[in-house]
Amino acid sequence: MKTKLHFKNLDSIRTLAFFSTFLAHSFFTVNDSILTSGTYKNVLIMAKIFGFGVPIFFVLSGFLITFLLMNDFKYNNFSLKRFYTKRVLRIWPLYFLVLIFGFLIFPSLRLFFLKESYIENANYGMYLSFLGNFDQLYIGGEPYGVGLGPTWSVSVEEQFYLFWPLLLWLPMRKMNTKMLVVLLVLLISFCLFTSDYYSLANRNTIPSMVNLAVGSLFGVLSNLNYKKINEKVGRQGWWFLLILICGIFYFANMKFVSWGISRLLFSITTSVFIIYQIYCRSRYDLMRIPLIERLGKYTYGLYMYHCILIFFVFSIFSKSLKWEDSIWSIIVIYPILSLILSVLVSILSYKYFEKPFLRVKNQLK
Repeated sequence: MKTKLHFKNLDSIRTLAFFSTFLAHSFFTVNDSILTSGTYKNVLIMAKIFGFGVPIFFVLSGFLITFLLMNDFKYNNFSLKRFYTKRVLRIWPLYFLVLIFGFLIFPSLRLFFLKESYIENANYGMYLSFLGNFDQLYIGGEPYGVGLGPTWSVSVEEQFYLFWPLLLWLPMRKMNTKMLVVLLVLLISFCLFTSDYYSLANRNTIPSMVNLAVGSLFGVLSNLNYKKINEKVGRQGWWFLLILICGIFYFANMKFVSWGISRLLFSITTSVFIIYQIYCRSRYDLMRIPLIERLGKYTYGLYMYHCILIFFVFSIFSKSLKWEDSIWSIIVIYPILSLILSVLVSILSYKYFEKPFLRVKNQLK
């Protein structure tokens, strides 16, 4: 009987991806004197340099889902119904909880804390059908409802989960891995050739598919252990890890090539980093930092709640308590409080809200 497969260090990578996303969102202010200060501008530059968490989540999702699906086919254990049921039980409860907050609860809170009413610019139907990323493309940015903004990436992943097992079924039914590799290369090529034609490309499904498809390709190569890729990558030393980390930062912020090419190189480097962390046998694996590894299982909640908690902290101190904003409150105090609250709320959510659904998910045979 096939035992449940568990990859070490993936939770740690999820935690680092969340911290990257949190940095990109946490330094919010409307104070003109702070907005124009050199310190604040430098902090925003640093946040932008580190703000590549969502593409890491995409690469990781593509890698893991494809690796596990190939295993299911290999052991004649594939079930489309079970696959979709597991995705529903993991993703839908928290996703729809955040939608309820963004569309129904937040307007009242905004009126209470900020004494401001507003008309929501987001389309309910688009978010309910996991097309929120296209709605954000249509309005040209973030919706008013706090918490709705980050859901665009969940929509992209759900769209990927919808069609990818169906595309995977034909080559894997015949165990034709060459056909699968060709299919992925064609998908990546199509996304690359079209990615520069889209506005807000990072929120569009087709350009984002570069990350997911490259992660999937490396999931195939790792599952097959093509030319012993797992052992060759895993036994490299600190210098290799340093090159990967520098490569991730460099390709994430590359300006002299097209968006698609920089995203391709970023996805390849991130995929190799994932394989390195799974198979490394040295002291450079992330599991040696226990806190990062432990926080990994809460990252879905951390990602979905963090914007809500950032708004909550800002509203309480800046609006309700009339705390006078300073550069240090914006770049240190508010972010730290928001992070602590995000961790606490995510742990409680996981234990009392998400876990009952996960128990059902893990019982599916």
